[in-house]
This record gives sequence, structure tokens and C-alpha cells, in this order.
Amino acid sequence: MRRSNKARMAAAGLMAAGMLAVTGCQQQAEDHGIPPMESASEASSPAPIPENPLSSSAAPIPENPLDNGFPDFEPVTSEQPATDKEATARAFETVELMYEVSGEALRSGDPENARELSVAATGGMLEREMELVEGVLGKGVTYEGESTVELIESEVAPSARQDGTLIERATVHLVVCEDNSKVKITGKDGEAKNTGDDRFRVNYRVSWNERSQTWAVVSTSLPKLDGPEETEC
Repeated sequence: MRRSNKARMAAAGLMAAGMLAVTGCQQQAEDHGIPPMESASEASSPAPIPENPLSSSAAPIPENPLDNGFPDFEPVTSEQPATDKEATARAFETVELMYEVSGEALRSGDPENARELSVAATGGMLEREMELVEGVLGKGVTYEGESTVELIESEVAPSARQDGTLIERATVHLVVCEDNSKVKITGKDGEAKNTGDDRFRVNYRVSWNERSQTWAVVSTSLPKLDGPEETEC
């Protein structure tokens, strides 16, 4: 029996229109103790000043104090595709990148990492994916494994400039199979949670930006429940 679109969207969760509605480890707040006050004798005897404050014995300054250990991701870039095959390859690579970044953000447990999705998505799609990732990271569940995608079919089309002229092969409509069979979700109670369907179809639209020469996912949807498409894959 087929599920309704609403049910399949709930089961899919995060990855654009199909990612599992999962998780992240909640960060515990640090204890902030108040140091003891100095005695009068201690206060009157300031600590000696080292002969060379800049000597090599000083603690090294990290190259990037704001680095939280999250991997660096780069957007998919290319010149204007010369063939449909090339356009499809770049578009699918972009969808794979979106899944990879989303998975890393979920495993990190830090909602701030959701902003890294900007390397693979844009506009309303980016806002939606960030909200989904940030929304589940506060639920106290843990996410292990990763979701993957397989290309089923594609359709390449032009995009329109503001003056009405066309950019050939700048839009790609993809049908992919999302596989969540290797994803494990554990609740705050330590119990494994149902991840829904392991494999199902998802539609994506990916566009090439002529100015920046970057690719980005711009929209997503699930196949129509009563349409000719099969929802499973």
C-alpha cells in the first residue's frame, strides 16, 4: 500500500524533500564557577613579568580561533555545459554534495553548521534545508550513518536571463533514489527510532549560475501519489 505524500514527507525528513527527520547531539552547557578572591598579601604581590613576553614558551595562537572542526566544502563549479551529459553530471554532483553537507551537520550536533548548506542549495531551498537541520538538532536524538542518492533519470533544459535570452543547459531536472538503509537514529531514551522507508524517489531541480559559474539545488518534490511515477526504487 502506498503512503500519502504527507506520510512520505514525514518519513523522509531532512534531505530536501526526502531527508530523514533526524537529529543531533545536544551540547551541554558548561559550568561557570566563580574563582576565589585573592588574599590581601597575594594581591599586593603581582606576578613577575617574564623577560620576553613573546618568547617561544608562550601558548601558540591557533590559525583560526573560530574553527569548529567542520569540514570545508566547496560548491560545484563549471563553465557552461557543452552537452546534456555534462550538465547532468554537474547537477547530480551538486545533489550529492547537499546530502553530504546535511549528513555532516546532523552528525555534528551543532545547528550552526546548517549554514554550510549554502555551498549546495540556494533561495527557498536553502532556507528550508537549514530550518529542517536546525529544527531536529534540538530534539536530543543521535544520527549515525549517511543517506545516499542514486541517479534514476534527468532532463536538461535552458534557463532564461533577465533580458529573455536563454542559457542553454543551465537547468537540470533530476529523479534520484534516496537510500537511508544505513542510517541509524537513536532517541534520548536510547531506543532506536523508525526511519520510515529505506528507499524512495525524490525530484530535484538544479541550476547553473552564469555569473558565479556555480551549481545549486533550487527546489525539490516527491512524485505525485497517483501519478505514473513509482514512489519506491
